[in-house]
Amino acid sequence: MQKYDVSDVWSAMRSSDLERHGEEPAGILPPATTEPMHVSDPAAEVAYKLTENIPVGTYTIELNAAGEPYFSFCSTRWLTMLQLDRSRVMADPALAFKCVHPDDVQDFVALNADVMSNNAAFFWRGRIVVGGETRWVVIESQPRQRPGKGPIWEGVMIDITREVEMQESLEKASAEHRQHLKQKLRTSLTAAGIAHEINQPLSRLLLRAQLGAATPEKAVATLSEIVADAEEVIQIIAVVKQLLRSVQTEQRVFDLHEVIRSTLMQIQWQRDHNRVKVTVPSDAEPLEIKGDPIQVQMALTNVMLNSIEAIRDADSPERHVIVSVAADEQWSQVTVTDTGPGWLGVIPQIKVGELGETPLLSTKPGGSGLGLYMVGMIMENHGGSISFQSDPHGGAEVVLTFPGHRACARC
Repeated sequence: MQKYDVSDVWSAMRSSDLERHGEEPAGILPPATTEPMHVSDPAAEVAYKLTENIPVGTYTIELNAAGEPYFSFCSTRWLTMLQLDRSRVMADPALAFKCVHPDDVQDFVALNADVMSNNAAFFWRGRIVVGGETRWVVIESQPRQRPGKGPIWEGVMIDITREVEMQESLEKASAEHRQHLKQKLRTSLTAAGIAHEINQPLSRLLLRAQLGAATPEKAVATLSEIVADAEEVIQIIAVVKQLLRSVQTEQRVFDLHEVIRSTLMQIQWQRDHNRVKVTVPSDAEPLEIKGDPIQVQMALTNVMLNSIEAIRDADSPERHVIVSVAADEQWSQVTVTDTGPGWLGVIPQIKVGELGETPLLSTKPGGSGLGLYMVGMIMENHGGSISFQSDPHGGAEVVLTFPGHRACARC
């Protein structure tokens, strides 16, 4: 930031219209202003004593014939607040500017120049440095026009350091409290989201158990499906421990295409029951990324099931979900596109790092938003992102982006 030479302050504020007050150019301070103030009128004396005793600093600024400002009055409290000598500051008003904090001088000078040029009111809130200590003050003055003379600014200066410090302390405490509440909310919603995820395989497990009991001839086949559902619950519970403890996601190399194929098998019942065709890349070359394959499968399951449910709820004539994969040297993307009704309203715009601020955002009517929150957390754990787009044919697209990839030499 540019630093102003205090000796140039007053020239920076010089009025450009010397004749507007009907005064002759003088260029020097009136001698009377350097003398102590004497008040002979009783009423004026009362006003003067009142001014000297109120708990704020007061001052009066006038313009000389050359358009240069000078102090015609400085209260004792004002001088004490700035640790200035009356005779010196009235002889050299630029001394007052030496008290302004270096980082605030530029704005302070510009504001003074504008006020002096336009005979406007002055209000400034900023910092001064006195005795090596930084203080916060408010300075305010109103111009008063005098017949046959130039304007006069009668102002006050109030030390607000204590108020500023209290406000900063309050804001800090409030921010810490909000962060604490956000973390508690994040943990609570994570637990709720996990419960939501566990409920799906448990529901299938119960249904299959009921079907097995009703049809003994299919009991053996049903038992194998029950075992698979139970194993899925165990895997999800293991992920719960990681998310609730906020530990680092387990990082290992895995084939992204293998996880997609595994997810396709996991949602077989839902896609068959809802008559939805799900297409995934076939005979694709293995694609390695680093992360937690269980969490990635959870994210893909959520997204694919959302697409299936959207098609089911809209009773779309074309019932198709397409999963595609793209990659370059910096990222790998999985795009899930469906033939459902698309986004009913504004396409969601979500930044993974902001999910904690609006964790209950849902992409479907009546949705709780817990599934999306879980997907967002998983992508955040992997340093990735989630975005939403519209398919040109009217459906919806969800794009999961993972950082980095490498050709899979052995999967």
